[in-house]
Amino acid sequence: MTSHGNFELLEQELQDAREALRRVAEPLHMREIVELELPTAPTLKALESSLEEKALEFGVPPLRLQKHLSAFLEVETRVGKLTALLEKARLDTAEVAQFCNPRALTKYKLAVARNTIIDLHFLPPCKPFLESASVVILRRVVTCSTDVLRAAQNCLSQRDWALVREQRTTSEFTNTPLKPERLLRLKSPYLESLMFRFGTFFGRVGVRDIERRHLDTLVASNDEI
Repeated sequence: MTSHGNFELLEQELQDAREALRRVAEPLHMREIVELELPTAPTLKALESSLEEKALEFGVPPLRLQKHLSAFLEVETRVGKLTALLEKARLDTAEVAQFCNPRALTKYKLAVARNTIIDLHFLPPCKPFLESASVVILRRVVTCSTDVLRAAQNCLSQRDWALVREQRTTSEFTNTPLKPERLLRLKSPYLESLMFRFGTFFGRVGVRDIERRHLDTLVASNDEI
């Protein structure tokens, strides 16, 4: 759950950073290059080599253009670091803390506990079996056949399960080194709540997110919706 939450937080940070990159690209006349995801190095090199000429062309003082250029490079570096982190298979909280402020982390934890994250379902602790709270990741559905469950039920120890796996060649057995154990079951109303949220998540119709700049334009306008 920690890794899942870390990725979600960084994805939001990356989205915000990309939007910020579009904004800082505007004074440099590079917004189209950024939106089309074209290489920015040639244009940046041209700006740095002829700063005064470009400042005159854009109608701004050279010092201001230099500030715009520095701001762009800073945000672009941030986008690059966030993108590299999101390509990793697993993230820890320390890596996320470099880009997310503590308030954002706390806000995310509260959202998880209140079940307002669409693909997560919070479950309270159940001592002594579960000392801490747990989270169900609804988008990661893992299934197995009844054959696996029956075989596990008939095994009295981990050694018995290892012998069963030696005789079975299907991925269900080869990818399950530890003997499956039933530790807990959900009682009402937790079971009904989980079923409802699972059905809601997979029954929703997904659409692309509206870019923040379009939302800002809509909010700022006086047009009726």
